[in-house]
Amino acid sequence: MLTSRVPRHSKSKKSFDDDILYGLELWKVKLLQRRRFTIIADVVLYNSKVVTVDERESVAEAVAVKSEKLLAVGSNEEVTPLIGTDTKAIDLKRKTVIPGFIESHCHMSSGEGLQRALGIIDGSHEAGVRSLADILAKIAEQAKSKPKGEWINVHKEDESKLAEKRHPNRWDLDKVSPVHPVMVTTVGGHFAIVNSKAFEIAGVTKDTPDPVGGRFEKNPGSGVLTGWIHESAIKVLQPVEGGREPDLEEAIEGIRWMAEQYVASGLVHAYDVVTQGIITRAYQELLSRDQLPLRITLEVYHELMPHLLQLGIIQGFGNTMLKIGGIKIFADGAISARTAAVAEPYLGRYPTTVGS
Repeated sequence: MLTSRVPRHSKSKKSFDDDILYGLELWKVKLLQRRRFTIIADVVLYNSKVVTVDERESVAEAVAVKSEKLLAVGSNEEVTPLIGTDTKAIDLKRKTVIPGFIESHCHMSSGEGLQRALGIIDGSHEAGVRSLADILAKIAEQAKSKPKGEWINVHKEDESKLAEKRHPNRWDLDKVSPVHPVMVTTVGGHFAIVNSKAFEIAGVTKDTPDPVGGRFEKNPGSGVLTGWIHESAIKVLQPVEGGREPDLEEAIEGIRWMAEQYVASGLVHAYDVVTQGIITRAYQELLSRDQLPLRITLEVYHELMPHLLQLGIIQGFGNTMLKIGGIKIFADGAISARTAAVAEPYLGRYPTTVGS
């Protein structure tokens, strides 16, 4: 006689599995609820006007930050519960909070801070320069204290803001500094003016061929060097910007000074073009001293690429405060220096000037 065995449990396997899944989901929900009320912010700014720049252009009262990222934005009632015993809570007393600015391309490490450290003359309109006479006076003054043969450098010259509406030439510079090599670099950095001593030290004459990617400008009639040099010709006269590399402390102080100006202007992140290894080391030193007040992404000049490859360093190397973001490759020229190739001649220069 055939008999059949009745299962001890009447529940099917599917129903049993569903119960397990339901239990897991319930446990997950409870865990998330517990986490929600135990997250503590690192920083909370409250009692403020937070400009969110969202689609509705809404303004909130408070903002919370956790692990360098936004945790919450909303009313005081919504955000202040995230304050714990270790939270840095700041009552802004209705002051405004805006998103920080990001500088996507700059020369922070080789800017005014480093120029000050190296004793480079500021030739800008902002520094009170109004004429060629102002520039020449500054050069003559520095020549009094510089040993013969040492470079005198002027940066950020802009002929459009000079009374004469022209750049100086080699003979202008010779009058005030015949025994020091002098280089006056324009505001864009792609064009410079040097004196006769600079040509002499570099061994450049009117018969010297132009370097690839650069030009020694000459008088159209006589072929005599005018002192105006373009792009890669600058490096022929001065292989290292400013005449010498800064030492570590000079580089640190230059970056520190510039960083203070950036932060005071609302910048929280800058992409800085780096052309010298000492600059990268200075940034690392500032980071280790906890003296880097904004995030820095380094854009390394392509000539340093072989060194990075040898070290095995690739994009993203670093941390949230200091990292390598890319390689800068330069081609053609610049509009500001009238070295970029254009279809028609530039205004205000020789009729044939179309860049190169």
